[in-house]
Amino acid sequence: MLPQVWMSAVITVLVAVLLTVAGIVEPIYRPSLLGLSVVFWCLYFPDKVSLGSAFICGLIADSLTGALFGSHALGFCVVAYLTTLMNRRLLMFTWVQRILFIFVVMGISQAIINWGFAIRGDAIPGLNYLLPAFTSALVWPVWSLFMRWIHPQRAMPR
Repeated sequence: MLPQVWMSAVITVLVAVLLTVAGIVEPIYRPSLLGLSVVFWCLYFPDKVSLGSAFICGLIADSLTGALFGSHALGFCVVAYLTTLMNRRLLMFTWVQRILFIFVVMGISQAIINWGFAIRGDAIPGLNYLLPAFTSALVWPVWSLFMRWIHPQRAMPR
């Protein structure tokens, strides 16, 4: 990766971590900003961001939330794979279609994370586990604009 791309990636991960730790919203409604960062990087820079980056972001999310170590990492790897797989199609989607895609992949990620909670023996929340996926889909347009603003423009695809 270019140094500018690395620097903007580090800044966006730090902002996502700070907003996650700040606890502005209840955990059940909290959007997965690290997951949204993974989607953004895999959507616009699939050649520079890999499953390894998603795995590292997932480990960071696991350590922040106290989840079963590796559950966020596995969920983010699935998100990165699906986003990279549908990369060119997603770039042609409208905003509404992208938001629906974000809801679906974040719902899959939340299902994997809750599977980790079930393995640990915690109570399964029912369909409430989709609330972070819903809020992530709602936050996606704002987060995407923030990521585009923070990223160097000459590296963005046209």
